[in-house]
Amino acid sequence: MKDKKVIISHYVITTDVNDLSPLINFLEKYKIRAYNYKVKYVNGKVFVRAILSDNVILSIENLTLDEAEKLIPPEIQPSKYYIEFHNVRPENISFFNSLSFYSAEFHVFPSYIFCKIDEYRCKVKEEEILTKLSEIFSTIKNITKPFNMNFLNNKEKLICEIILKYNGIRNPEEIENCEIIDDKVIYKGNIIAQINLPP
Repeated sequence: MKDKKVIISHYVITTDVNDLSPLINFLEKYKIRAYNYKVKYVNGKVFVRAILSDNVILSIENLTLDEAEKLIPPEIQPSKYYIEFHNVRPENISFFNSLSFYSAEFHVFPSYIFCKIDEYRCKVKEEEILTKLSEIFSTIKNITKPFNMNFLNNKEKLICEIILKYNGIRNPEEIENCEIIDDKVIYKGNIIAQINLPP
């Protein structure tokens, strides 16, 4: 059956079925507010970006209704940053609210978090890395221009990891050749950045 658009209640549904009662029951049971009112239900799979609270989106992508149901939290607090959870049960909003970035957006995937912080971009697998980045970010902004930091992994030497990447050195083994002495980032005996560490 060819996909068609159907308007029901507050939803604009793209679907390939005539009986939408299971989908409508799901949407109404959890009071799903669909971003831009759009819902897709094709081949028994649902796609919807559900608005859970201020700045918090749950993006349900290519899941059965039973699978999607397991991702719906009972209640979720607002976030000071935009956060979109991609097929991940939303939780730990308080952690994101504890960060001290001026402007940030987070996309939470099953195995990592993609971050847009001001105009910088990075990916992290551990929340502790984000906490550390939040602490040193003003220092990073003072000595670099926005760039794609990709995966950040080294919590203990995060400034070195970022400054090396900014200078085109992305081999993680090279972090061992970098150290911070006083207010200088030193790589293989050469000063590659001058920093003012936060107190």
